[in-house]
Amino acid sequence: MAAVTVAYAQNGVDSGSTTGASSYASGSFTPVAGDLIIIICDVTGSSGITATASANGITFINVGTWLQGTSANQGAILVANKLIGGSPSSMTVTINLSGGNATGADIGVLRVSGMSNTGARAVRQFANNDNLGNGTTPNIVFANACLTSNVVIVGISNVLNPAAITPPTNFTERGDGGYSTPTHGFEWATRDSGHTSKTVTWGAAAGTVHGEGGIELDTSAADIGAFGVQMS
Repeated sequence: MAAVTVAYAQNGVDSGSTTGASSYASGSFTPVAGDLIIIICDVTGSSGITATASANGITFINVGTWLQGTSANQGAILVANKLIGGSPSSMTVTINLSGGNATGADIGVLRVSGMSNTGARAVRQFANNDNLGNGTTPNIVFANACLTSNVVIVGISNVLNPAAITPPTNFTERGDGGYSTPTHGFEWATRDSGHTSKTVTWGAAAGTVHGEGGIELDTSAADIGAFGVQMS
């Protein structure tokens, strides 16, 4: 069965509203052979999130985004194109922004064991909710009911530091941070198995405007072709 471990959690990088950056790097971590690396992150003041890795020969695809307040405040989930190979090296990941310099960022890096699928094929479905109002309860609604054996990963962005949102029932909070210029919060949570609804609902109403998103991973065996290559 697939399982999630936090590889790295950066609870807010405040670059200042006038001295932003167009890329933000995580700290160093050492992955485990066979794991799938997933980045969950958000930024303020920019858009167009992509990611690169410093080692181990992986690249990332952006599988979905959500908005908090404006199109320049984005959250995103990015999935590695292949599993970590044998004897992995210590590495960092960097999120890169095509929308110009941001005013801050949050970065979480997850290791998912027990996966066969990678890249877009690792994601059964994505859902988001953009720009919900103060006092509403955060939620996302997938197109299909989740499968009980699949991992679900969710994130929420708001205007608090830290985000201070009660995670969904039976989900494990993995990070709850933020920064102060501008005031911004980011929380992310995971559930290894057992979620069988279309809907993921956080545990309480949000105290500010907010946006959220999430993915259900496909933990089934990869579709392997006649020559031992994962089919695209």
